Amino acid sequence: MTPLITKEQVKKFNPKLPTNISDDEINGYILDCQQFDVISVLPDALLNAIEVQILLKIQQWKRTEAYSIGEAVWFGDSRKYYLADAVNTDSQPPSVNWEAFELMNFYYEYLLPLMAFGAYYRFIAYHGTNVTQFGLTTPIDPQGTFQPTSSQDRAAMLGDINNKKNVWTLKISKKLNAVNYTFDAVKYPGDDCESSAIKIKPQIFQLGGRGNTKRTWSDSINRFE
Repeated sequence: MTPLITKEQVKKFNPKLPTNISDDEINGYILDCQQFDVISVLPDALLNAIEVQILLKIQQWKRTEAYSIGEAVWFGDSRKYYLADAVNTDSQPPSVNWEAFELMNFYYEYLLPLMAFGAYYRFIAYHGTNVTQFGLTTPIDPQGTFQPTSSQDRAAMLGDINNKKNVWTLKISKKLNAVNYTFDAVKYPGDDCESSAIKIKPQIFQLGGRGNTKRTWSDSINRFE
C-alpha cells in the first residue's frame, strides 16, 4: 500500500507536527489511517484509482510542455487538477483544452484533510508509548525547557483532532452521495463501504504503564475532568 499523503501535507493541516519526525515514522501512521479510517469511507475501487494516480506523480502544468489528450496536470495555488481534452502547448488551464480531473480534485479537496487529521490523531495517540511515556513534550519557558505532555492535555488534543476528522468524514460522505460515487464519468461501486451511514464514535486513548487501551469517550471522560 502506498501512502496517499506526505509528511509535509500532514504538517500543512497540523502545524504543530514536530519537524524532527522522520518520513518513515509518519508514514506508519498514514498507512494505519488508510487501512482503518479511509477504508471505511471510500469504496476499494475508488481508493485504488486514487492510489494509481498518486503513483503516476502528476506534475504541475508548464507553459512550454506539450500535452497529449488525457494527460493530467495540476495548476495554481489551490492545486486544481485537469485532464487535457486536446493536444496543446501554452494553453493555461482552465480552458477549452482542459477539463476538471474530478477524481484528483476530490482527493485533494476532501480526502487529503481527512488523512492529515487521521494520521496526526494516531501520531498524538501512540507516538513514544513504545519507547517512553515522554514521547510528547510541551514547552514551558522561552529558554527551551520542556516537560512531558500530561494525559489531560493529550486527551484535549485528541478530542480536537478527532472532531476535525469527523467533520471531513461527513463531508466525504455527503460528497460521494451527491455525485453518486461518480468521477470523470466512472461510477465506483459504493456497496462495499458505509459512507452513506457512517457511525462516528469519538475515542480517546489511555496512555501509560499499561500500554494503549482503547476507550470510548463516555468511558474516559471522568478520568480527564
